[in-house]
Amino acid sequence: MTKSNTRPSSSSRASSSARGRHGRQARSRTSAPLYAGSPKTQGPHGGHVGNIAGLGGIGVSHAKAEDAHTLFNVAGLAAADSPRRRGGASGNTGDIGTTGPVSPTSRTQPIVSRRAFLAGAVGAGAVAVVAAGGMFLADRASKQAGDNVATLQVPDTAVAPTSGMTMLDDYRERMEVVGDWELPYGSLVWATDDEVAACLVPAEGASPLTKAVLLALGSGETTEVLGGAVGQDEGYEIYDVRATTAGVVWVEADILDGVWRVYGAPLDAASFALGEPTLLDEGETALWETPTIGIVSDQAFWQVLPQPDGDASTEDSLLKVHRFGDAGSQVWYRSHGRMATPPYSCEDAVVITPRVDASGIYYQLVRIDSNSGDVTDTLTLPGSMKPLEAGYGATGFAFSFDAWYDYGGGIANIGTYTPTANPNGSTDAYSQASWVCFDRSPTAPPAWCGDYFMVKGRSNVVGVDIGAGQTFALPVEDGADTYGEYLATTGRRNTTVTYANVNYTPLSGETVKRCKVKVWQPVVGGAAAADQDAEGGEPAEDANGASGTEDGGTGAGSQDDGGSTGAGSQDAEGGGSNGGDAEA
Repeated sequence: MTKSNTRPSSSSRASSSARGRHGRQARSRTSAPLYAGSPKTQGPHGGHVGNIAGLGGIGVSHAKAEDAHTLFNVAGLAAADSPRRRGGASGNTGDIGTTGPVSPTSRTQPIVSRRAFLAGAVGAGAVAVVAAGGMFLADRASKQAGDNVATLQVPDTAVAPTSGMTMLDDYRERMEVVGDWELPYGSLVWATDDEVAACLVPAEGASPLTKAVLLALGSGETTEVLGGAVGQDEGYEIYDVRATTAGVVWVEADILDGVWRVYGAPLDAASFALGEPTLLDEGETALWETPTIGIVSDQAFWQVLPQPDGDASTEDSLLKVHRFGDAGSQVWYRSHGRMATPPYSCEDAVVITPRVDASGIYYQLVRIDSNSGDVTDTLTLPGSMKPLEAGYGATGFAFSFDAWYDYGGGIANIGTYTPTANPNGSTDAYSQASWVCFDRSPTAPPAWCGDYFMVKGRSNVVGVDIGAGQTFALPVEDGADTYGEYLATTGRRNTTVTYANVNYTPLSGETVKRCKVKVWQPVVGGAAAADQDAEGGEPAEDANGASGTEDGGTGAGSQDDGGSTGAGSQDAEGGGSNGGDAEA
């Protein structure tokens, strides 16, 4: 069943034209690719922005290729470079300055800067801008530049790879489907709430390209909340969206003029009626990367990073927050240097990866309580080790690498890492913990379904029962695109949401073209009825590389997430050694 609470696209509800306020000259209409999957010679693929079956990527970007790893290209997941080996110690980049969370007393002080929210108003009030002063540090070890930084130290013997665990023959011993829904082909899905998922759905015509739809995970009912961008009449399209039952946050961009906007609106939990949109932030892609977004309960989060080679390259990276219904927004964290990963939405917190305030390059995983804004957990990685994704759940922090390192001990390899139990402490506590590694190339942020650690393999979504030392692979829908089944959930939830875009013609001759969304939950009692039929779909890959599970070791006949070391180029963030190609 589908209903519509769509807000009509209208420039009258948007702020006055950014082009008029700043007197910018329109950029060439051939300066950036429309499609995120365009060749790399045309520039990076839009950073972290979703790609609807090839329609994505905010292309006017100066980011280097390695900075576009988290591109969500559902049509092919082709954004990230082949995994490579990184090496060398952290170097001095000259980015030395104060970094850390902004103290509560300073969050409400207005400032004027190039990063200030533009004065355009949506609805009744103008958007307030807050200061970044009176900061304190989350990690005392990095209080002054040049100090010795306490980093994660994990020996090889403390890490258990999932390829050495027992693979269950039947996933139904651990998980069962409690929802099986359909969306239009090419849809993207993000589940940051137990009851609703945000979906970016292709529109029927050329304009708008996309619309925002909410999917009720319990009933499968869909509600269209945005039939197009607020700034559609000015050339904007919706490129990214997140939702909870309390509100919706989304990103709009005009790729022809190289500008972006972040909007938020409250949501009626019963009817899914969207409130009046508020313009939260706006910027130029020549100066600032298109923001990545997150949402926790009634708060929207977005990350603003300077382009590494633009005029704002020396500016700080910011985590900003807006509570739905409030008149203004706040800066909760600033990093002197570019953050490594998009914000990660947990059930009661947000996770970011700022740079430590030190002369070298150190990335710190930071968990910020969504209610108080306080830093509640931190973990600093060894110098120049840059995570692809970071998350937080039942076992504490999780992070992934898409490259090998020639240092780092037990965390030097490609894969997704998390402790076997939450250390509930500092970097030193994490160094004392035992770890598990899903030793496959990462392609999505991890999640937790109850106590199961959920990760995305090459084709399957894989669950890890850490306590039992077992893994299970959820089946892939028949006819799914090459990326297989995708993990839509973040944080620790009661259910896990996966989806696959399917386009194939069966023997009957009638083409099947749709997006299949499945909602999973742990089986009560630990096993499903043995006589139930399988849900269908393609088999998982086994540990030997033929048919079977994704959690296994390197397969015969082809390199799977591990390949041989070959000639490579020096990584931009650290020392260099030969890179190794691996099939994702």
